[in-house]
Amino acid sequence: MTFTGSAQTGRLLKAHPRLIQESVPFTMEADSLNASILGEDAVPGTPEFDLFIKEVRNEMTAKAGQKCTAIRRIIVP
Repeated sequence: MTFTGSAQTGRLLKAHPRLIQESVPFTMEADSLNASILGEDAVPGTPEFDLFIKEVRNEMTAKAGQKCTAIRRIIVP
C-alpha cells in the first residue's frame, strides 16, 4: 500500500488499527522533490564528483523522473 500526501496524513494512515492488526506493509512518500547536492569540495577528478555526474546522468536518461525517488533538483555550488 502506497500513499502520497502530508506527513500528518501518513501518520494517521500508518497508525490505522486495521493496518496494524493485519500487519499490512505501509510505505509513504511525503515529498517527491528529491534533490542531489554537490558539495563544494567535490571537484572534478574526485570520486564524489564522478559519482554525482554518473547518478545525475542515470536519473535524467534511464529513469527520466519516472519513479518517486528520482532526482528532480540538482544543486551545484
